[in-house]
Amino acid sequence: MQRNDYRQRDKGPATVPLTADTLLVQDSEPTRTTQGEEVMMLSARAGAYFGLNKVGSEIWAMLAQPRSVGEVCQALAQLYQVEADVLAAEVHAFLQQMLSNGLLRVPDPGELQRMSQGRSG
Repeated sequence: MQRNDYRQRDKGPATVPLTADTLLVQDSEPTRTTQGEEVMMLSARAGAYFGLNKVGSEIWAMLAQPRSVGEVCQALAQLYQVEADVLAAEVHAFLQQMLSNGLLRVPDPGELQRMSQGRSG
């Protein structure tokens, strides 16, 4: 992934502290395509191109709908044999980078309510 200067966002997503309960979802802004098991994205807002490996692409796919950081970690723990603390640290770092670049976002409560109403009705 390309490194960007995150200082330009004083009050943006980079300031969101991630916990196991933090809900995240894909942002709709980046243009994306899939090649094999990898996702490639171009973000005009970030002014950068991003390439996700297989695991990053799996995380991206999981976040098509809002999920908690803990749910993402649990799903990956079922797929890969890795120590829970190592997995959590790496996933948190990756998700924080994705947030900082505006590729992921925290859904607002109104959006979550509309989504849950759409499923039940």
